[in-house]
Amino acid sequence: MVHGESGTVNRAQLLVTGMALAAVVLTIGMFLSKQKDCDCHNPCTNRSRELNDSTMSALFRAPVFKPSMFLSAYKNENDEHQSNEGSLMWTSDPENPNEGLSLCPNGTWISVKERGLYLLFVQATFKVTSTTTTTNLMLRVDVQYEERTDMFSAIFKTFCGSQACEEEQSDVVLSKPILLRMHPGDNLTVVTSHRELVDYTRYPISTFLTLFKYSD
Repeated sequence: MVHGESGTVNRAQLLVTGMALAAVVLTIGMFLSKQKDCDCHNPCTNRSRELNDSTMSALFRAPVFKPSMFLSAYKNENDEHQSNEGSLMWTSDPENPNEGLSLCPNGTWISVKERGLYLLFVQATFKVTSTTTTTNLMLRVDVQYEERTDMFSAIFKTFCGSQACEEEQSDVVLSKPILLRMHPGDNLTVVTSHRELVDYTRYPISTFLTLFKYSD
């Protein structure tokens, strides 16, 4: 049930909602039509699209196609000299094999084995304390195609924790949803700054990545 200020949804609201959904469908349809003829002889000039709440909602209404994967970030306790900025390391559930997708041995790069349109969603949670002086918390996705590398980032500019200045500890959550046209052998990695502040809590999972094939 949808509640408004009056407790009901009027025709104008329904009309606006319908137009918004139609725009989402049209946008995705245009993207698919423009990308369907891409190949090695006719490379795509735009093989990715950043998403918003509306397009994400529309995508999740469609059936999910294999391959797919869900990964959680983990901290390498043996890396005492971990740099401030670098790729996150991921681990998968061995009981749920990732068909059509592979995670490199060091857990930092993900490779696709099938051509198609993929939906990626990644979230990183940072633990910022009142004593932490931090600027530009960053989450970036690097997508490596045969012909080039695309980068997509989310940045939180904060001084002495900003939110955490009034509290002992505060969570800063950065996320990035992206629609990607990928070919076999294409790879991606997730880079963060201030990796020492990333929350690697497993229960519940606070820093994670999900990638699945949306369509051919």
